[in-house]
Amino acid sequence: PGTGGDIAGRAIHAIPDNEFNALIPQEFWREVVDRVAQEVPDTLLLAEAFWMMEGYFVRTLGMHRVYNSAFMNMLKNQENQKYRMAIKNTLVFEPEILKRYVNFMNNPDEETAITQFGDGFRYFSICTILSTLPGLPMFGHGQIEGFKEKYGMEYKRAYWNETPNDWIVEQHAKKIFPLLKKRYLFSGVEHFNIYDAYNNGAVEESIFAYANGTDAEKTLVLVNNQYERTYGRIKTSAPKLKKNGEDSTQVTVSLAENLGLSFGGRKFVIYENFSSGLTHLMPSIKLFEEGFEFTLDGYDSMVIWNIREVEDIDGNFEKLYNLIGNTGVRDINKAISLLRLKPLYKLIDNFRSDSFIKEITAIVAGKAKSQNEKSLLLTIAECYTRLYASFDSLSEPIKAQLLREPREIQAKEMIKEIKQLSTIFSQKAEDKVFVNYAGLADALPLLLAISIVIKPFIEDDSTVLEAATLSDKLLLDSFYENWGKDLELSENELKRIVHSAAIFETVGKLVDLELSTDPIDILTDIFDNKVCKDYVNANEYQGTVWYNKESMQQTILISALSISIFNENNDKFNASEFVDTLLKAEAKAEYKLNKLIK
Repeated sequence: PGTGGDIAGRAIHAIPDNEFNALIPQEFWREVVDRVAQEVPDTLLLAEAFWMMEGYFVRTLGMHRVYNSAFMNMLKNQENQKYRMAIKNTLVFEPEILKRYVNFMNNPDEETAITQFGDGFRYFSICTILSTLPGLPMFGHGQIEGFKEKYGMEYKRAYWNETPNDWIVEQHAKKIFPLLKKRYLFSGVEHFNIYDAYNNGAVEESIFAYANGTDAEKTLVLVNNQYERTYGRIKTSAPKLKKNGEDSTQVTVSLAENLGLSFGGRKFVIYENFSSGLTHLMPSIKLFEEGFEFTLDGYDSMVIWNIREVEDIDGNFEKLYNLIGNTGVRDINKAISLLRLKPLYKLIDNFRSDSFIKEITAIVAGKAKSQNEKSLLLTIAECYTRLYASFDSLSEPIKAQLLREPREIQAKEMIKEIKQLSTIFSQKAEDKVFVNYAGLADALPLLLAISIVIKPFIEDDSTVLEAATLSDKLLLDSFYENWGKDLELSENELKRIVHSAAIFETVGKLVDLELSTDPIDILTDIFDNKVCKDYVNANEYQGTVWYNKESMQQTILISALSISIFNENNDKFNASEFVDTLLKAEAKAEYKLNKLIK
C-alpha cells in the first residue's frame, strides 16, 4: 500500500489503502505463519523486517526470528536510553520476544562492524552485549577477522587485499568466544532482568546492566557504552511480565534474589569477573540491603559468572573480605586456605628465617661447619616441638585440610640426615657426584627446606603422590614465596620445587635395592607414578612419550640424593654410577621416555 516510496516500478502501480485492504483483507504474512505452523511445524521463519519494525514482525506477524536492526543502529549512535527502554517495553509486553531477535553489528546492507564501531574497546564492549543478550547473536562476514571492505550480494568477489587482523582475532578468542561457549546462560529470558544503574540518585543511561542464567548458574553483565568513565549501583530490576496461568502481572526483583542468594548474616557470595580473571566476595546481606556498586571505564565491560554462596563457618571469609574489599584475588580457595594456615605457618615460621636459609645453603655449598649443623638442628627441633605441642589447638578446618596430625620425628633421625647431607656436599667428600652436579638443581637449599617441613606430615612408606598432595595442601609455594622471588623463580617453577621436595622425601625410601641396583631398573621404578611423570612434563604424542631434558636431569640427581640419604640399603647404592649412567643414557634417549626406562 501507499505510493511505492523510492521504487519507481512500484510507484506507478500504487493504490489507496482502502482499495488494497479490500483486495487483501487478511495480512499475507500472518496467513503464511499460521499455515506453516499447521502444515510444516518444524520450519523456522526468519524475517528481515523494515527498519525499526522488528517488534511488529514478531508480535503481530508471529515470525520465529527477526533481524534486530535496532541493536546495531541504536548502540552505534549511543542511543542507550532508547535501546534500554526498548528492552524494558518488551519485558513488560512479552519477555519471550527477546529470544526471537537476531542481534547483529553489521549486515550486507551496512558498513562493516569495524567501520561502524572501531577495532578497540568500543567494538568489544558492544560485542559483549551481542554475545550476552537473549536471542541469537549474528556475526557478519569478516567481522571476527577485522575486515573493513563492505560486502553484499552485488559483490562477486572481494576487491581489497585484506588479511585477518591477528590482534582482533586474538581478542575475540580471549573476550568473546568464551561467552559464546556459554550461550545457555544468556539466551533465555526466564531469569533475565534489566536494571537501572544509579549514580548520585540519577539513572546512568549509558550503563547496560542485566542478570540472567539458569536455575543452577547465574550471570551479571555490565557494559558502559560511552567514552566517559562512570559509576553505578544496581539493586532492583525494571518491571517484567510474569504469567500465572491465564493471569499475568508485572513484577520487579532485587538483584540478590535474581542471583539466587539467601538473606543471612554468615552468608557470603563469591563471584568471578570474567573480564579481569579475578574472584571477588561480599556478604550476601550487603547485596540485599545495598545492591551492587561498580565503576566502569569508557566502553568497558564486566561479565560476572560462577556466582555461588558459602556459609562462613570459621570467620575466614569475613577476614578475607575485610582484607581485600572489592579488589579480588586470583584464587579464592587458596586465599581462604592461606588464612586458615596462618596459625600453622606461625608455628614453623623459623623454617623460612634468614638464619635457617643461611645454614641450609652453607650445607649445599659444601661450606658447613659443626656450628652450622648445630644451629640448623636447633631450629628444626624448636619448630617441630611447637608443632607437636600446638597442633591440637589449631582450628578444625586446618586439621581437615591436612587430613592427619604430624608424626613425631626422632632427634637421631634428623641428626643423621643433616650430617649425611653435610658429608655428601662437602668438598672433602670421596664421592663428589653431588658437588659436581649440584648446578643441575640451583634451588637445592629450598628443596631441602621444603622436605623438612613436610616430613612430619608423611609416613616412611608414603607415596610420592601423597607427599605432593600434602605439600599442595600446605601451600608451601606461598609459604616460601619470598625465597622463590630471591631465586627469581616463576610461580610454576616454585611449584615444581615443592613437588621435587616431595620426590626427594619419598623415592629413596620406596626404591627396593634388594631387587636391583641397576640404574635403569631404579629409574623405571621411580617413574611408575604420575607425579614424577608430571615433573618431567611427560606427554604422549603419536605413540611416543616425550619428556623435558632439564627436568629429567634434575629428577636423576634428586633421586640419587634421596636414595643416598633415606634408603635403608644405601650401602649397596653407588650414587656416581647411578647419576653418570643415567645422564649418559638420557643424552642418547632423544627426549623419549621409553628409550630411557624399561
